[in-house]
Amino acid sequence: MLALRRAEHFFLRLGVERAELEDIISRKSDFIRPLVLWDPDKPSKPRAVISCRGRLRKLQNRLLKEILAPKLRPTKYSYGGVKGRDAKRNALRHVRNYYLYKTDISDFFPSISHHRVYRLFTERLTCCPDVSHFSTELCTFNGHLALGLPTSPILSDQFLWKVDERIAKWCANERLRYTRFVDDIVISGKRRIRPTVKALITKVLQQSGFRVHKNKSFAQTIGVDAVVTGAQLGVGFVCVDERVCLRIASHIDDVDGLTKGIRPTTGVYFDKQQLLGKARYVRYIDPVAGSHLVSRIESLDWNQVEANAEQLDAISVRKELLSPGVNPAWFDRLCALKPAKEESVTPTLL
Repeated sequence: MLALRRAEHFFLRLGVERAELEDIISRKSDFIRPLVLWDPDKPSKPRAVISCRGRLRKLQNRLLKEILAPKLRPTKYSYGGVKGRDAKRNALRHVRNYYLYKTDISDFFPSISHHRVYRLFTERLTCCPDVSHFSTELCTFNGHLALGLPTSPILSDQFLWKVDERIAKWCANERLRYTRFVDDIVISGKRRIRPTVKALITKVLQQSGFRVHKNKSFAQTIGVDAVVTGAQLGVGFVCVDERVCLRIASHIDDVDGLTKGIRPTTGVYFDKQQLLGKARYVRYIDPVAGSHLVSRIESLDWNQVEANAEQLDAISVRKELLSPGVNPAWFDRLCALKPAKEESVTPTLL
């Protein structure tokens, strides 16, 4: 708990006067810019985020660093946005099992309203009304937690303590293993997981004010196209989904072609930093496969790539944050082509 019962102490720790904080909160929209995240690997799935800047961003960061992070602890089942835990460690928790069940929480951040955040500060974290009010205003936008605010991950995790404990207790009785990566729920075991798991998770989430994402509950066999938070599970090991490696290799081939004066079919190519970011993540999961990709990228003559790209009317692409209603320059070129259908084993939909 935070136990902040005097507003004066709260202002002191934030390094702000009450009048200034009230002014910033009254003009919150001046500091927040709605944006859309575009990923050229998923051009048809733009993602709405917000960018917070200026004095408001500094106060949110200070609230996180000085007040929330030192006191609020994640559950032992939570692996997303937690120091010392990540997507790979989340996947590794399940590698010794044979069967897998996955689902996720629908509209996770938007479902946590400012009313719920206020109650969290007043009831569970035992803060006085003034502190709870100002904290809630600093941590929400448009009436709820939002993707892009630095305090959203740590606060959202506090709302899932009971969810984690109840699901984990059921899993322990069933000799199953449970983890959660932000809003992605994963359960695994050495024997087939009973279909009643979906009803149980749906009930537990509903009782805590959340919903299971429609059509995103899957039962799979580990070793047969089972992917957890970006890592493919085998029995006793994790690796990278082969399709991810093939996709990156294809992007590298496009760039290599440009060095020889061959224009990519799509008319676009991934820039060096974007490719290196993808390859380095692969290397973290699978050092051998990732190191090969990184080596290929770094061996390319990028000066020649840029020179030839200009002559051949090929444009570089990378993830972009743009204003709503503005499409990236590469959007029309990528969306004009239908993506190749990937071969995969269809999971069981529960």
